[in-house]
Amino acid sequence: MPPPAPRTLQPGRPAEAPDAARRRLSVLLVVIGLFDLALIVGALAWSGGLRTAPAEKAPLVRLGEGLDTGRFVLTPRRAWTTSRDPLNDSEFADTGRFLTLEMDVRVTADESVDSPRDLQRGLILRLPGGVTIDGTSPRTSELRHGVVLAIDHSPAQVHPGLPRRVLAVYRLPSRQSWPHRVEVTGMRWEYAPGFLVRSRAWQVADTAVGRVVLPVRRGEP
Repeated sequence: MPPPAPRTLQPGRPAEAPDAARRRLSVLLVVIGLFDLALIVGALAWSGGLRTAPAEKAPLVRLGEGLDTGRFVLTPRRAWTTSRDPLNDSEFADTGRFLTLEMDVRVTADESVDSPRDLQRGLILRLPGGVTIDGTSPRTSELRHGVVLAIDHSPAQVHPGLPRRVLAVYRLPSRQSWPHRVEVTGMRWEYAPGFLVRSRAWQVADTAVGRVVLPVRRGEP
């Protein structure tokens, strides 16, 4: 039997060492694994599967008591519904079903809350009929309409030592009838590294700190 033909190389291209080839294969497998993990995490987050503690098990507090989230204390005060967008006082305001949640906010962390939407991210709203608006779920992002200061409807930026009253506005889905009550659950915030990023930042944790039930009136108070 003739000996195997020697391996031919392209001119100017050296042969790759076995160790280098194995390293390249290991890096490729790690990249593929991280990509698959990101897809799994994204799917779980979309479906709400990352929550291990049901929010309905949070202690029920009386109306007027604060929900200490670890980043700020939220005190829900009143809730009402309107048929026009409360964030737009012009004649071109959208019509539909809107829920406004009035809250007092007191920042307990050292940093200001510069993004108004963070005040909605750590909240879960439950309405009659089974509708749930989860502040961290991409499926309800269009229902979280925004947060403004109650005094002038400017974007709600809240600073340590300066409590403010804010209005958190939600769009109600078409299948939701006008609600007469709403249950508001506050989730804990933690200053910790992200799931795939090592830098520390404020993250909504998987722990409910408390819930409060508010009556909902029809029309602005």
